[in-house]
Amino acid sequence: MTIRTIIVDDEPPAREGIRLRLHGEEDFEVVGEYDSARKAIAAIKKDVPDLLFLDIHMPGMTGIEMLHEIGPDCVPAVILVTAFEEHALDAFEVSVVDYILKPIDGDRFRLALDRARVRLERVQAVRLSGQIRTLIETSEPGGEPPPRSDTRATSSTTEYISRFLVSDGSGERPVSVRDVDWIEAAGDYVRLHDGENYHLVRASMNRLEGTLDP
Repeated sequence: MTIRTIIVDDEPPAREGIRLRLHGEEDFEVVGEYDSARKAIAAIKKDVPDLLFLDIHMPGMTGIEMLHEIGPDCVPAVILVTAFEEHALDAFEVSVVDYILKPIDGDRFRLALDRARVRLERVQAVRLSGQIRTLIETSEPGGEPPPRSDTRATSSTTEYISRFLVSDGSGERPVSVRDVDWIEAAGDYVRLHDGENYHLVRASMNRLEGTLDP
């Protein structure tokens, strides 16, 4: 997996330092550098990168303000870079991967990269799960549409999903909608509660509601 990375910092030495540290990491590719939040927003919305190194204190717009401006649908994984430790709270409020204090410590930088790798591997797995789930929900082996008994229709043009594809420790497995007791919003994900267990699925609550029989 190649992690497409953008660096946003108003200080050229800071951007260069991050770029040089990433140079030895074969799975990271720097695809853009910007000296202001405003310049970076358009580029990120146009072609969402996998990872964003983001300075918090910048003229005109802070890094946190920039994330809110981009919106949850376009925000990639984020590593905040700051000289002020009190902004660690902000990092958790916007659900970023990690934060690094300036001046950057090499070991701490590598730890942040490892955390980013783990996060992005999970995201990739969830995306694949979603693709497989869509395939399962729209076709059976052999390419035929699923039986009508697997879906419920409220009109001639509306069909609702009958099962989810979820990931467990051994791989992917289907979970019937009927087996889900309740659904909980969790940021960009939802938790499907099944008895004492739950399964994490990447989907917004609003989007998911439109696929379920009311």
